[in-house]
Amino acid sequence: MHIAATSLPRNPLQTAWGDINQYARNKARSAWPSNEPGETVMKVPEMRECLAAALDDARSGNDPQRLCTLRLIATAIKDRDIALRAEGRERLCDEEIARLLHRMACQHEEKASALEAAGDVGRAADQRRLAGIVAELMPPSMDAGSILAACETAVAETGARGLRDIGRCMDALKRKHGTALDLPAAGAVVRGMLR
Repeated sequence: MHIAATSLPRNPLQTAWGDINQYARNKARSAWPSNEPGETVMKVPEMRECLAAALDDARSGNDPQRLCTLRLIATAIKDRDIALRAEGRERLCDEEIARLLHRMACQHEEKASALEAAGDVGRAADQRRLAGIVAELMPPSMDAGSILAACETAVAETGARGLRDIGRCMDALKRKHGTALDLPAAGAVVRGMLR
């Protein structure tokens, strides 16, 4: 009895990785500027594209720890996407992916601190390396001076006068600065300005 290759079930992991890689290739083609006159600005690559490119680099390199960490990140994003589909949403946006990456980096840092306190310096260094791999994928964050300037602008533009206007200021900051903004720090600055 001969079974056609097309009738065999595909490995779900291969399907998921294939979908991510195909998505990244399609998006990368659309990221290049068109040859039409007047359009010279390149689009900023999405975080998924950056992850797919990092995965491709890690596969060609000889660093299994980096490859495993990047696969873990991609799997966490895919899991969240599946959960969102059950709620009727399409997938995670870049801001949500940035928050997920921030949580993962913080978890690795906390593990490293706990291991150092226990005297296991070698494993603590490994955890810090993993946190660094996660941090490479995160968008660059604003420094304290930039956050202060952005908060001053948001307070002025929204006409905020008191603590009840914090929500409007934070919404304006999120729209304008997205994932580059450290929300807790910006919230503290806006709260201090509106007291």
